[in-house]
Amino acid sequence: MATRVHEVEEYQDFLISEQRKGVVSPELYNNMISQSKPEMNILDFGCGLGYVSVFYSEKFKETDDVHIYACDYQVDVLDLLWKRIAENKFKKITPFFMSDQSRLHFPNWIPIADHIILSFSLSTTDNPVDILTTLQTKISGTTMIHLVEWDKNKKHEKIDVIYPERYRLTVEQTKDYLERTGYEILKDYKINGPYFAYTCRLKNPVSQVY
Repeated sequence: MATRVHEVEEYQDFLISEQRKGVVSPELYNNMISQSKPEMNILDFGCGLGYVSVFYSEKFKETDDVHIYACDYQVDVLDLLWKRIAENKFKKITPFFMSDQSRLHFPNWIPIADHIILSFSLSTTDNPVDILTTLQTKISGTTMIHLVEWDKNKKHEKIDVIYPERYRLTVEQTKDYLERTGYEILKDYKINGPYFAYTCRLKNPVSQVY
């Protein structure tokens, strides 16, 4: 199978690089989950080498009740994430494998999430509508869904090379996916960079916290 653009090593390395911070401010993620709460679970969907997971691990390292579940279908990438966690002694992160399918089947031990992060991952899927629909098995009435994507309609010298326009999403496409799957946008982050970001909520969640 041909390597897909998001699987290329240069792109994966960029996503955990200092250069990324100059394109996407870490403050965005700080604003998305500004504080912890008791027994808070974060699902990092399409975690890659773990930029988001590591960010929240460090942000909440003094908090006992936070845990991050980080999933990806790339086994070699997950192995490298495990290595990063061990070498840097990052806490609170549990990486796990999810098959590359549009219809998701999460392990039973993955809890209902308080926050789900899709950071540059929705555009890598074959069917965003199926992904947003089947994610709902891990969503309750209070779950916040945070979505970050490269903007197809914005130019950027670096991003145009490593993640070309044809693979990216438009704001209109993304809003349509969210509307069709029953999500409402609670916050539209005002951004000058080559990406867009939303915090959303499911209008009628199917899962309940027991």
